[in-house]
Amino acid sequence: RHANRLRESADEARHKADEERMVAQQEKLRAVNENMQMRDRYIGALSHDFGTPIAAMHMALNELCDALEASEVPGTVEYLVLSLRGSLDLIKMIRLQAVNYSS
Repeated sequence: RHANRLRESADEARHKADEERMVAQQEKLRAVNENMQMRDRYIGALSHDFGTPIAAMHMALNELCDALEASEVPGTVEYLVLSLRGSLDLIKMIRLQAVNYSS
């Protein structure tokens, strides 16, 4: 009789410990999911924030290149085109690094 109570008590303790472990694992999973959602929102905002100026710079560069091909333009404009291309490449690189860092 006493042995049965001890066994039942041990079983209850194991069951309670299992439940506590399960609750802790569920909490960890919830925290991981929350962090992933935050990361996804960050990536989305970052991508949008970088995407708009990149598109604008790309269109401006295309227009400048068309103007350069159509006529003789002073060297200053050519320098600006090269500078814009360098800036665009840098922004693209930073964007990729941010995306890679956050994944």
